[in-house]
Amino acid sequence: MRKKILSLLLFMLVSNASSSQQKNITLRRITSQQGLSDNQVTCTIHDKQGFIWIGTKDGLNRYDGQDFYVFKHNEKDINSLCGNIISCLEIDNDSLLWIGSASSGMCSYDFRTGKFKTYNKSNSELNVNNINDITFDKNRNCLWIAQNNAGLQLFDLKTKATDKNKKLISTNTYYDVLVNDTIPYFAGIIESLKRLGNIGKFRTQVSDTAMTINKIFLGSDNHLWCGAWDNGLHQFDLNGKRLATWFFDRSLKLKLSGDEILCLAEDENKVLWCGTKSSGIRFFDLKTKSFTNDIKFSNPVTSRINSLYRDIRNRIWIASETGLYVYDPLQNQFEITKLPVPPGTTSCKANDRIILKSGREFIVTQCGFFYRNSNDENYLHKDFYYRDERQELTSIFLDEKNIIYIGTNRSVFTLDTVTLELVFPKVSYAASKHQSFFMGGSRANSITQIRHHNHPLIAVSLYGNYIKLFDTQRKNAFINLKDTNVEGTFGDNLSRKIFSDSKNNFWVCGATHGINQVLIPQRISFDEFPFADSIVRVIHSQSKTWNRPDTKNVKSVNNVFDMTENTDGSYWVTTQGQGLLKFFPENDSVTFVSYANEIKSLQGLAKDKNDNLWMVSSTGLLHYNVKGNRYKLFDMQSGISENISGYFFRNDNSTIQDEMSVGFDGGFISFYPSQIISNHEKPFVSISRLWIMDAPSDSLLFDQLKLNYNQNFLKFNVAANSFSDNGQTTCLYMLDGIDDTWRNNQTNPLITYTNLPHGNFTLKVKAVNSDGIESDVYELPFIITPPFYYTWWFYSLLLIVITKSVYVLYRYRIRQILKLQEVRNKIARDLHDDIGSTLGSIHLYSQIASAKLKGDKSDEIKSILEKIENSSVEIIDKTSDVVWAAKASNDTLKNLILRMEGYSASILGATGIQFNIEYDERITEMKLEMTERKNIFLIYKEAIHNIIKYANCTEVNISIKKNADKLYLSISDNGSGFTSDELKSYNGNGIKNMKSRASEIKGSIEITSFPGKGTIIELTV
Repeated sequence: MRKKILSLLLFMLVSNASSSQQKNITLRRITSQQGLSDNQVTCTIHDKQGFIWIGTKDGLNRYDGQDFYVFKHNEKDINSLCGNIISCLEIDNDSLLWIGSASSGMCSYDFRTGKFKTYNKSNSELNVNNINDITFDKNRNCLWIAQNNAGLQLFDLKTKATDKNKKLISTNTYYDVLVNDTIPYFAGIIESLKRLGNIGKFRTQVSDTAMTINKIFLGSDNHLWCGAWDNGLHQFDLNGKRLATWFFDRSLKLKLSGDEILCLAEDENKVLWCGTKSSGIRFFDLKTKSFTNDIKFSNPVTSRINSLYRDIRNRIWIASETGLYVYDPLQNQFEITKLPVPPGTTSCKANDRIILKSGREFIVTQCGFFYRNSNDENYLHKDFYYRDERQELTSIFLDEKNIIYIGTNRSVFTLDTVTLELVFPKVSYAASKHQSFFMGGSRANSITQIRHHNHPLIAVSLYGNYIKLFDTQRKNAFINLKDTNVEGTFGDNLSRKIFSDSKNNFWVCGATHGINQVLIPQRISFDEFPFADSIVRVIHSQSKTWNRPDTKNVKSVNNVFDMTENTDGSYWVTTQGQGLLKFFPENDSVTFVSYANEIKSLQGLAKDKNDNLWMVSSTGLLHYNVKGNRYKLFDMQSGISENISGYFFRNDNSTIQDEMSVGFDGGFISFYPSQIISNHEKPFVSISRLWIMDAPSDSLLFDQLKLNYNQNFLKFNVAANSFSDNGQTTCLYMLDGIDDTWRNNQTNPLITYTNLPHGNFTLKVKAVNSDGIESDVYELPFIITPPFYYTWWFYSLLLIVITKSVYVLYRYRIRQILKLQEVRNKIARDLHDDIGSTLGSIHLYSQIASAKLKGDKSDEIKSILEKIENSSVEIIDKTSDVVWAAKASNDTLKNLILRMEGYSASILGATGIQFNIEYDERITEMKLEMTERKNIFLIYKEAIHNIIKYANCTEVNISIKKNADKLYLSISDNGSGFTSDELKSYNGNGIKNMKSRASEIKGSIEITSFPGKGTIIELTV
């Protein structure tokens, strides 16, 4: 029973000591530098889609935890914000956001369309455009609108109009409305707190206290708390009766001018936060019914507080004239203790601490010794000197005999807890003066207790000088060196920490050889050394290391900072460069297993009661949930000082067993792992921004997203709407049709897809918060339409065109075949007509010649043979012309010209007529069809034949040229010519044949002649 009473008294002492300490609250500040439209913040609210809306004196802001989207009034857009000076915000049952402005009426924002709808004095029955407050009344399905100098109005949410039948008569100014169940309460000038039936100036008696109320707040104690135009916090019951008043400025009397409470909120500890006009925030404890000074902000907020808003996660959003401040319980789980560092001190890193069972506390730092008794609120400072040099204190250790050892930058000492002075360890005087024991310039960075044959020893790591051992029972000192006679023994003189496990294994964490197990020879018995030996003896120990290649390790580990033991014989190890490792000393094949994390440089390591790990890093405290295999970083956003380093403090001998502490420059942080609150906020994911071809296209998100094929470069912004530890919210996404699995975008909210093909897609997005809470999957379907040549109608049209083309080609081919057949028939006719008639003539002449031969008429026979000869030549020429025209290789104009030249040379040259052919070289490769070649040449032959027969000329000029798409052939002579009458009376077939051939190739012939001036024949094709 006595032990229980003593324990209870001890607990009360510790509790009183802790309760007397001041609680520091860390706030996160958000300003225009982070994207806020204006630093003068007026109001905040959390909507049903997960966004935080922030009203300022220059625009409305939507905040998703990382990014701001700013809305402002645009005179050219009727669907824009009603005004930029925002006074209040409210959410109704339909998830509409209602925005009151100071000079432009009010408006609603519909998240389904992304549009605002304005209600003001000019387009509705709103009394004025100066709105002080908007409050949603669920039972009446209406909004109470508190106006400046215009009373109250009801706005029916069904009809979206003011209620004419229940229009309130009062023209007073109202600042706040609160609806509790079915009862609304109103705060108006010189009306104090009024219920519905009593509104209006002078309708009910009002005392001097709380005459004009700024804010009405319903506390957890079911009382109404109000701030007014005075220096009091006023308590009312639900009937509107004032019960009590507390003066926050400690004046103990009412003041109707000066500072006042403008807004109120209650935190999870039943503390009222009172936002004032000129002195920041005051705290009122509802449990003790008193203002308290035990709560302070780490960075004081002293400006005007316009509103306080507590969200569903107990965060309090503080709207001030100097920005938006956020109190987050998850950010205030670490207690920061700042030590009274002496002025002018440049560095004061807290290295370690012990708390005695009495509650007395000792802290060793770079700038000296700090201490306090259990009932003291403040720490005291003391400097220690050795050889006239102020000591930097590096480590502290309490052994089983309650002797305190303190390591410094020069050596190791014990602490006299009465005089608070450093003394030499209890070894012989001669040993204590041994220079190899107190080495100048070697800091004692680790002190612990080990056992050899169950004999207790104090082991000290002097950085750069191996390990020193103290036998406090026999007052002896030893230097532990490696045994050079044993192969494979490696010592690490750059030892960081000495660790003794539950099996009395002696480990050294080193900077060069990683992990070493020091094996003191079994033959050595420390009880056999002389008592208070006058010399410092050397112990040669073997050491086993695991960083050498010949140990068959998976990897080499050289730079180890700290280690802790597991029950299965394994160890957790923190390293500089390889992060967290699990160490299996008995397994030669798999000695180290890496537990990957992006933070690779780790320092101190500690295990909590749930066997989870806590590690010190340069960016904060890293927590590793062993069972869940999940890391979480607690950094500056969690209230961690930005420059923590070193090892966790030893709290084994303190009364606070669950506490963990780690130092920083100028102080230390403390926390209780079992009391750390997990982040249970489920992210509410949506797509808040859209860029198409790098152009902002947010408006397309409010309708079916249908894009053209050339709009296939898309960028999406994911709003996770996670406001605690938002820097560790992970984004995952997958695009159906493109991705087979989820992509991890880490903490980047931007998703980019380039050069997407056409088709129907669904973008799936989800987010995971810092404690693994996963959001619902958000889906955004969209369509990229194909180019016209991929559409069904294009394929149909293409099929029609192909079918038509095949048909046209078929018809063309038939026409070509028919045309070729016609040409063949023509050739056959020509051969039949010309060659057949000529052969008939030859046959006739042959019969006549045979008959004449019998009558011996040689002269007549000779004439007949000449005719046969001429006919044979004629048939040869005609056959040659037909064959030449039909030959495909003669299809160019050049071949035709060569044929004409050859013919002219043979015919005109034989008659002595000079001729000249002129043509343009550029047209010689012009292609001519067989019919064209044949008829042009025969027309030419006929013309030359007529010139020889009738012209009596000495010179012929032939010209061939092309103009546009017409071919011109001109044949002129200098002969006798003829008149037009003579041409008409001409009965020969030559000119008729020429015109007939020209008509066949869709050409024309013109013959021009004058007597004595020659003739010109012009063929146009």
